[in-house]
Formats: sequence, structure tokens, C-alpha cells
Amino acid sequence: MRLRKNVIIARYGEIHLKGANRGFFLRILERNIKNKLNGIAANVKAEDTRIIITDFESKKDSDKIIAELQTVFGLTSISLGEQLHYKTPDDILHYLSKYKINDLFKVEVNRADKSFPVKSPEFAAQCGEILLKNNPAAKVDVVSPDITILADIRPKGIAYIFNELHRNNGMGGLPVGVSGRALCLISGGIDSPVAAFMAAKRGMTVDFVHFASPPYTSDRALEKVESLCRQVCKYTGRANLFVVPFTEIQQEIREHCREEFMITIMRRYMVALAEKIGLANRADCLITGENLAQVASQTIQ
Repeated sequence: MRLRKNVIIARYGEIHLKGANRGFFLRILERNIKNKLNGIAANVKAEDTRIIITDFESKKDSDKIIAELQTVFGLTSISLGEQLHYKTPDDILHYLSKYKINDLFKVEVNRADKSFPVKSPEFAAQCGEILLKNNPAAKVDVVSPDITILADIRPKGIAYIFNELHRNNGMGGLPVGVSGRALCLISGGIDSPVAAFMAAKRGMTVDFVHFASPPYTSDRALEKVESLCRQVCKYTGRANLFVVPFTEIQQEIREHCREEFMITIMRRYMVALAEKIGLANRADCLITGENLAQVASQTIQ
């Protein structure tokens, strides 16, 4: 039996349902993960319903990889464990005999390889017996364990062993880039970046457009917009920010339009300009972050 440590398994959820398009979704997810881990020496491979990450060097790297994976849309959970190449079930039991635990624990077995000769409940009991025999202070608690040890039995004589399983610690959703491209109008409030985040979680690539009206708006307002975009880009990846000079249009509206219509007309111009920018950059839709009835200019009429 050969042992390879330092394995991270990332699991995806909704992609399982994509049928004939699953390969496309997985390629985008794998690309997004590699972009996130750019600069960290590691091997990333989509393999048998898992994303397998190996060949990283240190605990510091594994911590950084897990932190980055937790910002990738499409992943549901991430686990750090060890990969075994085994010939018989006894090889796995022999490995577990060296495990050191002093806690309440339970064992879970996922027998993805149905040719594995021992069924999951029986093998879980065998694993628990070995652990108890070699760790007198440990006790089994299947309801509220301090630690869960998972043996994930895969095809081709591979097993992944985890003494921790980060359940539901991924972002979920769909990989960014599978649902087209959007252009998000962003002013500096919270609604637009939240809308961009939610659209990206459904697979959209999102760029941003901001309308600057100095001296009515300050450099600090633009800095805030840039900061918000950076925060969203931690989850969405790289994005373009288009800054449109809007002062002249705003002055014309002030001079020629009735006051009660000014905000609505300014919004209309912003949408019209955003549409032109979006079409020039192959966007499929606009995101405005409108919050229905939050203010008078966001009523449905």
C-alpha cells in the first residue's frame, strides 16, 4: 500500500443534474478553480464526481487553498485528507490502525466502487473496531461525535480518508461563466453588488458600469465603487469596471427637465448608456440592483 498525503477533495452539487452539459460545467468549474489557485503549486483535476487537488507543499498552502475554494461558486464542500492506494480492505484497516484519536467519533463509509468486497455498514463497523482497539480513550458516538472519520472508497484501488469533513462549507450555486455575461450598474450602495453576487452565483460573468458626475460626486465615491467591485470579484473572478462621465448629461437634465422627473430621466439615460456598453462587450443583460419600493424612484410604475 502506498500513501499520498495532502489531498483536498472539493465536491460539487447542482452540476450533477446537468446531464449532457455536465462536461461543459465541469470544465468551467475546473478553470475557475485553477484561476483562484494561480500562484500556488498544486495539481487540479476533475475526477469521478470530485475535484481532486494534490501535490501542494505545506500546511500553509492547504489552508490557503481551502480558503480560496470557499469562494468558488459551484462547490458545496471541501475536505482535507489522505489518499491511499490499496489492494485489499485490510490495507485500509492497517492504515486506520495507526490513527490516533481521543474523542467521541463515528465512521462513515462511502462505497462508490461497488466492486469493493465489503458493504458500507459492515466496513464502517470494522473500521470502528480497529480504531477502538488502538485508541482506548476514544468512544463511538454516532449521534453527536466530536470527529467523523470518512472512508471514501473510489474505483481503481483508491480510498480517501478524512478525519474532518467540512460539510456545506462551499458557496454552492453554479460556476461563474456558464450562464452568460451581465453588466451591472453600480452606484456605491449595497443593492447592486448584492445583485451582482447573486447573479454570479447562478453562473453569470459580471462586469460593472459606474456613472461619475464630478463635482456632484467625489473621488471618494469612485473609490468606494472600486472597493465594492473588488469585494464581489473575490467570488466572481476578474471583472471590468467602466466609468462613464455623466456630469454634462446631468447638467442638461437639471436645466431642461421638471424636478419631479429628474431622477427617473437620469436613470433612463444610465440604462440607455449601459445598454450600449453592454452590447459592445457582448453582455446578455443588465443588472440594476433595483429594490422594489425601497424609494419612490423604485416603485413598479
